Amino acid sequence: MNTDSNNAESPSSSDPPKAKGVREVVEEQFALRQLIWEYLIPVETNTIWYVLGGVLGIALILEIITGFILTFRYTPDAGQAYQITTNLIASPGWHVILGFHYFNSFLIFGLVMVHMMRVFISAAYRRGKQGLWLVGVVLAGLTFILYITG
Repeated sequence: MNTDSNNAESPSSSDPPKAKGVREVVEEQFALRQLIWEYLIPVETNTIWYVLGGVLGIALILEIITGFILTFRYTPDAGQAYQITTNLIASPGWHVILGFHYFNSFLIFGLVMVHMMRVFISAAYRRGKQGLWLVGVVLAGLTFILYITG
């Protein structure tokens, strides 16, 4: 066996370290290799119970968007509220947005309840996630207050 060919392939201790390129530095600093190329999705997250948080997030975003759109036509005046809402229901495009906003609020309320129960029953608030659980409880409380008050 030729030892010279083995020595030629292995780097010697006197060689200077190879300079890293911009891509390698960015991957190392932002942990992109672990985040993108080496990340494996756990098997237990491929169930309906773990999707509910994402569905809830999408429903919340859609509720905010439809609420923002409704602010262009709705005036928060107690004396005019019934008449404005009646006009929105009677108009061709606005009744769809108003109906979506209305029924999406029911969906959000139900999803928050199911999501919090799933986290509580599976004890996912344990193992160092007590702070995250408390944030979730506060957000659920705010959601309920907004649901009741409109």
